[in-house]
Amino acid sequence: MELAPLPREPAAAFFLNRGFPLAEARRIAETGCVFRSAIGHAGAPADLPVHLDLTQWQIAVGGQWRPYRTKEDWLASFDPETVPQKALVAFQWALFPTRQTFGAGDYNWGIHAFGLAPGTVFDLRAVWRLGETRHETILEGLACSGP
Repeated sequence: MELAPLPREPAAAFFLNRGFPLAEARRIAETGCVFRSAIGHAGAPADLPVHLDLTQWQIAVGGQWRPYRTKEDWLASFDPETVPQKALVAFQWALFPTRQTFGAGDYNWGIHAFGLAPGTVFDLRAVWRLGETRHETILEGLACSGP
């Protein structure tokens, strides 16, 4: 798994260029704490599949854990009267899938929007299953792009 924060201006431009009104593109960039990611299964062909379910992930700020904000959570936050359907479709495809299964050699790229203020430092509890066995790791000290 590779995660890296996107600066606010490029994040806003990304959403603006996908049809979001300027105010919404800025809101996502300023409150989203947007990261790009590459996640995959680097195992051998005979290895068990890796299953991700982002509803099992959590973030912590100041030691207080809360659920990861999925793309479904984000989509529910947009006003369909002000955000065009084409922008919502682009947003849905840009964010990392909420659930995905990887066979050996499979990878996917996408963005994560953690819903935190610029400059926030947080921890991420990433959970996955290898076959039926649950695994987790905590990535400490991740930082949202600054103000």
